[in-house]
Amino acid sequence: MNVIILFIAIAWGVLNLVLFFKIWNMCNDVAELKQRLLHSENKPRINMLLGDKHTAALQIKTKIVNKLIVYADDISQNKCSEEYSNEVFAQMDKNIAILNDVYNDLSLGELPEHLKSRDAFMAYYTKLKKY
Repeated sequence: MNVIILFIAIAWGVLNLVLFFKIWNMCNDVAELKQRLLHSENKPRINMLLGDKHTAALQIKTKIVNKLIVYADDISQNKCSEEYSNEVFAQMDKNIAILNDVYNDLSLGELPEHLKSRDAFMAYYTKLKKY
């Protein structure tokens, strides 16, 4: 009986040790992912500092359009309350305003029509989802 308990205790200790090192390794992975994400957040700023305003604007536009797609999907599912919908609409309007400001500040010309307002984006996105 003591041998069985000793065997279980040793197995338990070894498994705890293995788990400890696995968690430690995952923490290192998270630190690496965080570093990559922080670097990707700075890419538009880095390109602006390098004088590549077109690449910076494209990166900003991609980031904002990805956010708008998430917001549009939330709204199109019709599972959200009116309060949440209003909050999402406010976020969409804020992001579209940021995009307009970027294009105006960088003198990149006109934004596509579907990126000038929330309603235009929603209509265009709904039309694209049919394909």
